[in-house]
This record gives sequence, structure tokens and C-alpha cells, in this order.
Amino acid sequence: MPADIYKSYLQQQIAQYQTRSDAIVNQITELNNQQSELDTAIADAQNIIDFIDGGAEMPQLIAPSGFALTPGNTQVDIEWDNDPYADNYIIQRSVNSDFTGAATVYDDVWTATVTDVSLINDTVYYYRIKSQGAGFTDSAFVSDDATPHA
Repeated sequence: MPADIYKSYLQQQIAQYQTRSDAIVNQITELNNQQSELDTAIADAQNIIDFIDGGAEMPQLIAPSGFALTPGNTQVDIEWDNDPYADNYIIQRSVNSDFTGAATVYDDVWTATVTDVSLINDTVYYYRIKSQGAGFTDSAFVSDDATPHA
């Protein structure tokens, strides 16, 4: 019987050590993520300093990530991830995939979600978005399409 008690004790110790080990791995992962963000911020700041000093071109913003369209009845919800360096976003809409005849439907947007309303159901709409920010050139456009429906 004492061997079973000791075995149970050791199994509990192993479970506790594994839990502590998992917590440490999570902390290391979080610290690595934070370091990556800081490295990016440092590089961006250095690029701006180099530009101000005349030694580099103005850095370009990264195109918005997480761009998603959700069609509804005569509307399309538009979402994206905010970029901390962007001051605003430009959103264009077209019924042509090459964006000929594109209209800027939202200019100087600073939120990460908008709803385009009064659309015609069962019509394909093409959207594109870009970031703008002081001290940066505009990002490239990111595009997608959606078809509102009843």
C-alpha cells in the first residue's frame, strides 16, 4: 500500500510541475510577442528619424490586416484591424473588380468598422481599403468583394 500512496504523490507532483512548466512557456511566448512588437516600434521610429534627417525615404504603412466583409440585406459590414501608426483609412467601392469607376465611400475613417448601406441586393460590390498616417506614405490597398442579400 505505501508504494501506491507514493506513486499517487509523485503523479500529483508531476501534474503540478507540468502546470508550472506550461505557465512558464506561456509567459515566454508572451514576452517574445512583446519583444517583437517593441522591435517593430523601434525600427519604425528609427525609419522616421532617418527620414527626418534626410537619410531615408518616408516609410510606408502596412496594408490593413483582418479586412473582412459581411453582407446583409442592402448593406455590407466592413471591418479591419486597427494599425497603431495609421491616422485614418480610405475605403473605396466599385461594381468592377478592377476598380474602374471606384467611388470613395469612406474618407478619413478612423474606426475599425463601418457599414455601407443602401446597396442593391444580389449585386457584387468590390471594396478596397488603405491606411494613411502622418510621417508615412499610404499603405497599399487590400481588397475583397461581397454580395448583399435579403
